[in-house]
Amino acid sequence: MKLRFLLLLLATALPLACDRSADRSDTGGDAPAAAATRTPEAAISAAEQVSAAGEPDTAGAQSDRPALETPAPGGPAAVQGAVAQPATGAPGDSATRILERAAARYAALNSLQADFAMTYENPLLRSRSNGSGTLYQKRPDRLLLRFSEPAGDVILSDGRYFWVYYPSVDAAQVLRTQASPDASAGVDLQAQFLGDPTRRFSYALEGEEAVNGRPAWRLTLKPRESLGYRELRVWIDQRDDLAHRFEITEENGSIRRFELRNPRLNGALPDALFQFDVPAGARVVTR
Repeated sequence: MKLRFLLLLLATALPLACDRSADRSDTGGDAPAAAATRTPEAAISAAEQVSAAGEPDTAGAQSDRPALETPAPGGPAAVQGAVAQPATGAPGDSATRILERAAARYAALNSLQADFAMTYENPLLRSRSNGSGTLYQKRPDRLLLRFSEPAGDVILSDGRYFWVYYPSVDAAQVLRTQASPDASAGVDLQAQFLGDPTRRFSYALEGEEAVNGRPAWRLTLKPRESLGYRELRVWIDQRDDLAHRFEITEENGSIRRFELRNPRLNGALPDALFQFDVPAGARVVTR
């Protein structure tokens, strides 16, 4: 399961399942109806098509972000398996050092549990949708997003299959997709963004900004090769080196924000937590 496939699933989770509670922009009219009528199965199909087709070249896109650092070949990379000490937020910190500490911190994580809040903004549809819940992740290939808003929606990886159940849209249908041999690369969002970041991205340190009352470094990262999005902004906590907020700008200009709160690190997460039980009366559609 490739990263862009998971990102697209997460993206469609909001415009599909949160439409009833969407906080529409004040445009004086309703957004086009297509967003509300697109089914989860159609979203899966679209994600697969984009994953197979790749993304358009955006090398010529202009940005008013700070100039991005491009480390020299053979430069420093994240130390795999090392346990990073919490950052001190020293004034002389560079983008490279901040990212290396974050990468080392994530390399030492075996499991993560956190409350999450998601926002999806689509300028083409003039819409804004919100979602929230709890994220559970256990390496190498277990993932559970249990939504509290919309209540009951679930995205789960059990290592063999990817399960998507949106009862807020269709309580009678469960989607199941076979996980690829490299499934672990697709379910670990933090590793995709912060695994070996100095090699995989051009990047810049924008400054400091508090996230939930805690000081954080704000950085902009642009992928060196197509990853299914144009730009990533990340807020890395100065105390624990963890990314507490992500902002992803897609190729079409849509923006998705993920914010993690109350992270619990390396706790015991039983495998049974990542087992999906098909609700009574629901049909399983396998793709």
